[in-house]
Amino acid sequence: MREWEAEFWRSFFERKIADLKAGYIEEVDLTQENICPENVIDTLEALGYEYDDVDVNGWEQDTWIYFAKENEDSLMLFYCGRTFQMKLSICPEED
Repeated sequence: MREWEAEFWRSFFERKIADLKAGYIEEVDLTQENICPENVIDTLEALGYEYDDVDVNGWEQDTWIYFAKENEDSLMLFYCGRTFQMKLSICPEED
């Protein structure tokens, strides 16, 4: 990713994460955006989030990647290799 693209995505995700935290939106639909899961991961890491865990459903090609940041809500990146859906949200609270 070029530097100007990285800066664009950092700014994009900063705004969207702020909207998620404020409760203005429930998820960020990245399906139609021109970004791949690897670049989303790189951008979240550039924003201080750390890879925390991954869960996969191989037969449906679903993947959930979890990110943690100290004193922040954890994030979940979902993507599906079969339907090419990709969404970012705050992790649901565990019971």
